[in-house]
Amino acid sequence: MEFFMQHEWIFDSASVKKMILAMSPDEKKTFNIDISKMKWKYYAWDMAYGIKKNILKEEAALPSLGYADAV
Repeated sequence: MEFFMQHEWIFDSASVKKMILAMSPDEKKTFNIDISKMKWKYYAWDMAYGIKKNILKEEAALPSLGYADAV
C-alpha cells in the first residue's frame, strides 16, 4: 500500500461546488455531496480496506463495519 499512502492525491472540486449551489434544499437532502462533515478517519480506514481487498488482492477486514457514524 506504500504507493497509495505516500502519494498526494488532489482533485478539482469546482464543478461540485457549483452543483451544490444550484441544488434545491430537497435535492441537498437526497443527494448529500457536501463533504465538509465527512468523518475522515473512517474514510481513510475504508479506503485502505478497498486498496488491500480490490487492488492488492489481500485479505482485509472492513474496519468501520458496525460504526453508525462511518458513512
